[in-house]
Parts: sequence; C-alpha cells; structure tokens
Amino acid sequence: MHIQQLNKRCLLILCLLVFSLFISTDFDSLSVEEYQLDNFKISIPINLPKISTNVEQIVIDSDEDFITMEFPGNGTIDDPYVIDSYIVRPSLNESSEFYITNVTKHFIIQNCETEYIDGIILEGLNSGSATLRNNNVMRINLFYPAMIRKCFSIIDCSNVILANNTCDSNVNGIIVTNSQNITIANNTILNGINEPASDRRYCGLWVSETTNCSIYNNHFEEGGIYLDTSEDKIDSIHFANNTIRRWDLIESKYVETEILVLKNEFNVSVDVTDFGQVLIIKSTNITVSNFRFNNSFVGLSTFFSQNCHINNGLSYECQIGFLDYYSYSTDYQNLSCNKNVLGVKLIYSDSCKIDGLTSTESSFYEGISIDVNTRNTIVQNSNCSYNSWSTGILDSGLNSTFKDNFIEYNYIGIYLWSSRNSTLIGNGVNHNKNYGIYSSGTSNSLLFENSVSFNKNFGMYFTYSESGIISTNLIFGTEGYGVYLSSSTENFLVYRNSFINNEPAIGTSQAFDNGKNNYWYNPEVQIGNFWSDRGSKKTYSIDGDADNYDLYPLQDPIYYPDESYSWKISFPFFLGVLVFLVYGQIRVQEKIRKLKS
Repeated sequence: MHIQQLNKRCLLILCLLVFSLFISTDFDSLSVEEYQLDNFKISIPINLPKISTNVEQIVIDSDEDFITMEFPGNGTIDDPYVIDSYIVRPSLNESSEFYITNVTKHFIIQNCETEYIDGIILEGLNSGSATLRNNNVMRINLFYPAMIRKCFSIIDCSNVILANNTCDSNVNGIIVTNSQNITIANNTILNGINEPASDRRYCGLWVSETTNCSIYNNHFEEGGIYLDTSEDKIDSIHFANNTIRRWDLIESKYVETEILVLKNEFNVSVDVTDFGQVLIIKSTNITVSNFRFNNSFVGLSTFFSQNCHINNGLSYECQIGFLDYYSYSTDYQNLSCNKNVLGVKLIYSDSCKIDGLTSTESSFYEGISIDVNTRNTIVQNSNCSYNSWSTGILDSGLNSTFKDNFIEYNYIGIYLWSSRNSTLIGNGVNHNKNYGIYSSGTSNSLLFENSVSFNKNFGMYFTYSESGIISTNLIFGTEGYGVYLSSSTENFLVYRNSFINNEPAIGTSQAFDNGKNNYWYNPEVQIGNFWSDRGSKKTYSIDGDADNYDLYPLQDPIYYPDESYSWKISFPFFLGVLVFLVYGQIRVQEKIRKLKS
C-alpha cells in the first residue's frame, strides 16, 4: 500500500516538472533558422508540432483574409501570419486550391501538405515577405491519377524563401518567374521517381526572368535546373551544392552527383564524368568532355557563352539532351543522344557546329531542333534516326547547312519550317514514315546530291515556299510523289535528279506541281531529270494544275541506287534471272550430250 502511494506521488511530481518546463519555454529558446533576403534577415522559429487540420482549399487574395481565417500573427516581420499544419485535399467532386495573391503582409506557410494539382501558388506579392518551409506537395493518386503539374509556383513576387520542402511531381517541381530576391534552399524534388522514365522527364526547378535568386543545397531525384532568362538577369542567379540523382551505366545503380555550374569562367577544361548536369553561363573557351547525363531536364546547357567545345559524351532519358541558348560558336563533337524527349536544341545561337552526333529514339520531339533566329549552323556526319513520333532535324534558322547526315526511320526526315537559305547536301533521307523532306514557309533552299528514298508518302513536299533549287538528288522508291510542289510554291528549279520507281496511288507521274513559275528542267543548259517510267516519250508530263513538263528529260540517271537499295528492289528479278540461267545451262548441256551420242 505504501509503495503504491509512493509511485503515485512520484508520477505526480514528474508530471508537474514536465509541465513547468513546458510553460517556461518561450520562442526565443527554440532553435531558429535564418535566411538572408535582399535587405534584411528573417529568423524562422521551429514551432512545436500541432495536429493537422484538413481543408479543401486555402485561398487568400487580400490582407484581411488572414484575419478572417484566424491565422495567428499580425503580419509584421517580427510576428508574421502563420499557416501551419494544414492538409489541403480535394473532395471527390470538387477542385482544390492553395493560392495566395495580392497581399502586403509577412507570412509563413509551414508543415502543410497538399494534393492540389497545381501545388502551392504565390502570385503578385511585391510587399512583405513569404516563407514556405517543411511543406509537402504530393502526387495525386486517388482522384487525379494523371499528374501534379507543378508543386510550387512563385510568380511576380519579391522576398520569398522556399526551404526544406518536398515536391513529388511528374511535370515541374518549382517554377519561379518574373520575381526578385528569392531563396531556394534545402528542398527535395522527387519528380515522379516511381514513374517510368518516359513519364517523368520534366523540370525540377525552372527559373525565368528572375533577379537576385539564390539556389543552394537542393536535391533533385529527377529534373535538375533549367534557366530561361535574359543576359542581364542571369548574372544575379547564384548556385551552390545542388545535387541530382543519376543512373550509373557501369555500376548499374543510381548515384548522387553534383550539378556543375561554370559561370563567368575563361579557358577551362573539365572532365565531367562525375557530374549529373552541367550549366555553362557567360563563359568563354570552355571544354567539357567525358560525361553521361540522364534523368535531368537538360543534360548540358550553354547560356550566353562563346567558343565552347562539348565532346565525347552521352545524354539519355532527359527532356533535352543539349541546349545551346544565345551562345556563339559552340562546337559539339562525337556526342550521343538516346531516348531523350528532344536531342539537341539551339535557341538564338550563332555559328554552332554539330559534327558526329547520334541523336536517336527521341520520344516526342526532334533529334535536332534549330530555332527561329539561330544563324549559320552546320550539322554534318551525324545520325538522326528512329525518332519515330517526330522529326530527325527541324530547321527554322538562317543559313543552316546539313551535310553528309543520315536521317532515317523518323516520322519526318528533315522539316524546313520558316527557314531561310538552308542547304542540304549529301544527306541520306530514307525510310521515313511520312515525308522525307517537308518544307513550309521557306525561301532560297538548296538541295543537292541527297538520297531521298523509300519514304512513305512523299519524298519532298513543299508548301508556302519560294525560290528553291532541287538538283542532282536520287529520289527513289517513294509510295507517293517523289517531289510535290503545292499551289503556294513558286520559282523552283528542279533538274538533274533521278526519279526512280516513285509510285503515287493516284497519278500518272512521279512528281506533282500546283505552283507558279516552277521549272522541271534548266532552261539555260536544257537539262531535265531522269524518269524511270518515261519510256519512249520525248517529254515528261508533271501531274498537277500547273500543267508543267520536263522538256529535256535525261536518258540515263545521274545516280543509281546503292547496293543495299538495289538489292531490295532487284532481288526477285535477280532470282528469276538466276533460275533462268541455271535452267538454260542445264538445257544446253542436255543438247550437247545428245549431239555427242
């Protein structure tokens, strides 16, 4: 009995001690995290945990909403409003929002979870400050199984800290646009780690037109960092100690690697074997070699740089293998892009050279994409094939040259879109599913000595295009017209080409012309084209409303199909001839024996 009373007294005393310790603890004695914004430092106390509150949405579009919704604090920098431990989850038949805009107060969002498809959005916050810490934006699995489009969006904001958060998205983790004084630190961006690679090659952090942005100690399971900003603003973006997970082909396992940022560097040569993503920013004479990138939004990017040399590397299962952005004279040599969404993209680049590139199996976009206002690009000795849902090469640039490339088994081989002065010479554009070469909105295109063979519907198709020369090409085995000039084409000169066995389902010739002032022969030298189905006719009629003719068809082809193509076409005939010769030889031997007997 005395022992039981003693135990009760001890328990009571212990409870009183714990309670007195609890009530004597104030905010100042708790641990504090500090983050430096542009002009002032914010200290964030780590609060004691509380029970989470389930709500279907949090929408704040005025300072008064903080008071109406009874969030603690008074909105000053010393006593910010606190939105703590909320679970924002949509019901079965309703949408959900976590959206804050047009407020001027200081506030903190912490320890919250949301399954809203657009995550947590801050927009138009140009006064006060916002801190988002220890939040979790989760993939929707129950009602919206397709995707989280983005986890955190910071749009047109100032003085925002995003720290210690977790993103699980298969589109974009964090988007920052048109903002200033932003700190992004110690976040984990999963980006659909449990999804197939084809479903999760999206961006971990996208920064667009933002100044005074610090990015450090973030870990990307997928996606990495993408920049889309002007030259004057990119100087104020700072990086440190960011990592990305990469699949190691040699060890057959995932390894954590550093994201390498070369900014304002000069005359640097780097072996980047151990890095998972590379960003070259405003640098000159940089050589990067021996790399293997995967799982990142962009494997390697050059921004506002010149005379960089990128060689001997592999980028696979990325959104974009290589990105050249406002750079001059970048030299890409002996690179491999495999199973990216897009292989190589050039944006506002000048005098870029791509030599010995293999860009295959791009899952959605082009093997090589040359954007509008990109100039003087040379692509040679490269292989852009098996990009079955899109195009081997897309050219929208000025003065592009494509020489001695293989472009095969794509949906479209080469797509000239609004390009000027493009030259195609010596390329093999074969076995593409729709068009070998498709041209729209172009001028002054030159196509010489190309093999355009075994393409599905059209060998070459031109629309809204003018002033082109098509000469000395082998156009062979198309299941439609070898060359098609639509009603919006004019001033084309087509001569010295070999049209062999192109067989449109409806039509009487191997070419079609609905355009204006197009010539199917060179009137100065009186040389036309070879047509395998001309027979004994002295001229060759071209299908189409232009009522055009080749007045000087050639007697013999300029080019014969090479051995592999000849074998495909002539094997049945060759076999028949072989059988006939063997049979004839047997009959001759029989007659000889009869004569001797």
